Amino acid sequence: MDRIRNAAVAVTLDPNTAHPMLQVSPDLVTVRCVKGRTITSVDRGVSEPVLSVMGKPPLRDEEVITSGRCYWVVEVGSNSEWDLGVASNDAEKRARTTLRPEGGVWSIGCHQKVIRVNDANSKRISIHPATQEKIQMIGVYLDYGEGKVLFCDDSTGSHLHSFSDWTFKGGLLPFFNVSASGNALTICPVVHVA
Repeated sequence: MDRIRNAAVAVTLDPNTAHPMLQVSPDLVTVRCVKGRTITSVDRGVSEPVLSVMGKPPLRDEEVITSGRCYWVVEVGSNSEWDLGVASNDAEKRARTTLRPEGGVWSIGCHQKVIRVNDANSKRISIHPATQEKIQMIGVYLDYGEGKVLFCDDSTGSHLHSFSDWTFKGGLLPFFNVSASGNALTICPVVHVA
């Protein structure tokens, strides 16, 4: 876990990529849906409108991640509906996207209080129900060169899921998708354990 935390970067949200129904905080670390607006529901995993916003990596030579390792932590709190991961730069430019690697999004999500992998199988991540209730900080680790995206419970270091052995083409960006409930997602500083 220390090796992963050593790759910590200060990710912020990019309001220019936010769905019109989303509100990004002035400090660029919290996003929520503006309540009172209606969203058309479409089957998840199929092309759908998503309430998403992309993250910005810290200042680099490029605006997107094209190499190296990055780690960031997102506080999901008591949210029961969210998706987190990375997305290809061209997925960000589409109004509708598929939350699957084939659509350029490597993510996990919580829907109806069940954490699942967003891929063709949509398998449930095996977590004891009592533990799942306590998961409030999700760590996302990207190793671009190794073709890996790993998710963990940042508080305990418990592994949740990994996408491995992908050949990424082009730039990647942190990806955040929220529900219409108005509950927020917040990017948090990474705590290094001595």
